[in-house]
Amino acid sequence: MIGTKSVFFELIESVVFDRKANPDLKAKLTDDVVGKLFAVAKKHDLAHIIGLSLAKLGVNVNDELNGKLQKEQMLAVFRYERLKYDYELLLRALENFGVEFIPLKGAIIRDFYPEPWMRTSCDIDVLVKKEDAERTVLYLTKNGFAKGKDFTEHDHILTSESGTTIELHYNLRQDGALPKSDEILDTVWENLKDKKSDTNQRQMTDEFFVFYHLVHMAKHFINGGCGIRPFIDLFLINKNIKCDQEKLKELLIKAELDKFYSAVLELSKVWFEGEKHTNFTTAMEEFVLSGGVYGNINNSAKVQAVKGKTKSKTIFSLMFLPKSRLEIIYPRLKKYPILFPFYQVKRWFRVFKKDNRNRVSGIVKARGDVLQEDINSTEQLIDALGLK
Repeated sequence: MIGTKSVFFELIESVVFDRKANPDLKAKLTDDVVGKLFAVAKKHDLAHIIGLSLAKLGVNVNDELNGKLQKEQMLAVFRYERLKYDYELLLRALENFGVEFIPLKGAIIRDFYPEPWMRTSCDIDVLVKKEDAERTVLYLTKNGFAKGKDFTEHDHILTSESGTTIELHYNLRQDGALPKSDEILDTVWENLKDKKSDTNQRQMTDEFFVFYHLVHMAKHFINGGCGIRPFIDLFLINKNIKCDQEKLKELLIKAELDKFYSAVLELSKVWFEGEKHTNFTTAMEEFVLSGGVYGNINNSAKVQAVKGKTKSKTIFSLMFLPKSRLEIIYPRLKKYPILFPFYQVKRWFRVFKKDNRNRVSGIVKARGDVLQEDINSTEQLIDALGLK
């Protein structure tokens, strides 16, 4: 992507932030350059935005590339329409059930985009109180939603009839990745805007909403990368939500995420406001761009190495889950803790299925391939971000 980064972000700006593109930009957009831009955009689930921007500029590319770009735009619209339909079904179901709930993430953020379909998403996230979770799942499964397998300590997975994944959260914790943030996120029901009388839908205060976005972003970052989209989201959030910066700062300092927030704003200004790069923003950019939407195992391996996780420790953690995690996969273990060794062994049969086996071997190999210079540079970055 060397030599095309500025073009890439200028194309995003022209559509997402409705800015006039540089008149000289069109001449730079040869088939070769567009091909490289498409590859990066696809990796970050932004190909539909790049395609729209190119169309807006009147850029002509070869038939193959043009077909790919149009397909991404049509797919983004289709995904949104299906998501919108299922989201409305879910909201009606929750309202009919009479349970208080909070829409999360993309459900709120997409309203800040020029067109809601521009903000793609693979699932629908909503939060209910922990004491309401089980009965809400039971109600939804009787009203058009199917229960999936639970693999986290913070949500239940359901699917709509059309196949959309619903993540019904009952807490906002981030799998132990950011413990100090978890303590604050546990107070979400104490940090809500006033309730409207005609609905059970609730909203976080503006400061808490921005805080949650940053926590989720930081979690993905230290797990291998968060992608470009959360930066775009935050830029639009700050443009549309005028939160109390002092209250937000207080939350970030308590969670030790104030350095991360400053760094995110700094890199956003480089990408979206034409600020000059520093050595720090360049290192952060490289980590984000190489990771894609949800990061990759190579970035994750570097972070794990910084945390002192050796290859043998990596293998051990993959093979032996803690009891709390194993109970999610095998709920019966809660009632019969004596079965812990049995379920540990039973899970190995899952691990050694072909798809999982390939993933596990990839993680182990990536950890073994990490060079000391990569560990050192990643350690400097993580430390500067306050995430170590």
